[in-house]
Amino acid sequence: MLNFSAGKLVTPRLLPGTCYNVLFELYQESRKEDEDIYRSKLVKLNRQRNHLSLLEYLGYQSQFNEHSNSTILDIIDENLIKWKESFQKIESSYLAAEKLDIIVSLISEMKQKTADDLIPLLSFVIIRSEINYLGCHLQFINDFLFQILNSGEIGYCFTTVKSCYLFVMKL
Repeated sequence: MLNFSAGKLVTPRLLPGTCYNVLFELYQESRKEDEDIYRSKLVKLNRQRNHLSLLEYLGYQSQFNEHSNSTILDIIDENLIKWKESFQKIESSYLAAEKLDIIVSLISEMKQKTADDLIPLLSFVIIRSEINYLGCHLQFINDFLFQILNSGEIGYCFTTVKSCYLFVMKL
């Protein structure tokens, strides 16, 4: 018995181009209400230009320690542009596997810098990156790669990004 999944059937030669654009427009239309809410949250949250204030609003606990504040701000200053550019590549990727690779590499890189503060920092990067239709990209990954998202590091990375996206939606 052959075991095929949607992700295995859609090859790099089939999906890119016109087919992907039409498919993604369908995702956008089906998630229009959620994406409008997400966009309005991004606009509201990005008005806060002070990084530390936004991080604290997102749940970062400074523990009233000036040293930990300067450390997290140094990490942000050193890496934010690189993390934003890396995460924004998800918008120009056609394949679900490519989008997932971007997420996994971003989470892996962020965990090396600060594993303890990953959730508020990832939420911060999601807000500052201003990815258009992030929910559609995540749904696209989920629909085409569902089987590999069930466990392991890949599943952890995807679930972490999806959780941060939902968290931003609920703010």
